[in-house]
Amino acid sequence: MSNLESIAMKTLATEVKFAAAAAALLVVTSCGARPTIAGARFINQSQLTMEYLETSWVAAQETIATKPIELNPVQRILHGTPSQFAPPDSRARTIAPSNVYVRERRDNGGEFFMCGSVRAHGCTSDAGSAAPMIEFAGNYPQVIEYEDENIILRKLGYNIAGR
Repeated sequence: MSNLESIAMKTLATEVKFAAAAAALLVVTSCGARPTIAGARFINQSQLTMEYLETSWVAAQETIATKPIELNPVQRILHGTPSQFAPPDSRARTIAPSNVYVRERRDNGGEFFMCGSVRAHGCTSDAGSAAPMIEFAGNYPQVIEYEDENIILRKLGYNIAGR
């Protein structure tokens, strides 16, 4: 095999590997999984600043560390279920954000959108996963702190199904 043929074969092999990797990433992301990025705290797909996201996370940590947290406000409001509270948990201060996707929703004029079967201003999905997602209605960035609380609580082992 000539030197030129050898280079052509290596180039073709590299292109095939790249195409396979790109196809695999497309399949994974189209099925709802989000890729993780080593060292990323937030993957910001919104107009909010990283400073805002960091400040909201710290506020959520402090709220959980210093105040009782209602674990089922949605179920209480929708179904009249008695409130369940978690006591203050100082471990919240040790939970750092990692690959938290933040996405702004501007459909419906930046107001409510469907989160499961509930109309909401904000929503957290896959809170216990390696790449949780916070979605919020564009006019309501203040819900980020509440959604950060959901991620922290889940990582601490609390059941957040009622939040």
